[in-house]
Amino acid sequence: MPSDRPRRFTFLLLDRFTMLPFTAAIEPLRLANRASGRALFDWRLVGPQGDMATCSNGTRVAVDGGLDALAPAPGRDDVVIVCGGTEIAREATRPVLAWL
Repeated sequence: MPSDRPRRFTFLLLDRFTMLPFTAAIEPLRLANRASGRALFDWRLVGPQGDMATCSNGTRVAVDGGLDALAPAPGRDDVVIVCGGTEIAREATRPVLAWL
């Protein structure tokens, strides 16, 4: 029997992440919810600093929390998507890798 619980997406926004892939991932979820008239999907935004993430074009995005506050929860987080940029190796710090 399928669950009525929305499918949960967690987006980890690393500093200098590229906005276009993030938008391309989250907008279809929002539009599917709107078209269906119910919450098929929900999501949360996580950033290493815990309050804001800055994308490669300089736009600052508010996140729902940091790595400590929003650890992945088995049975609750269905999909984790890492949004990085051209310098992802520099942003893949020990705390980020441990969180994943």
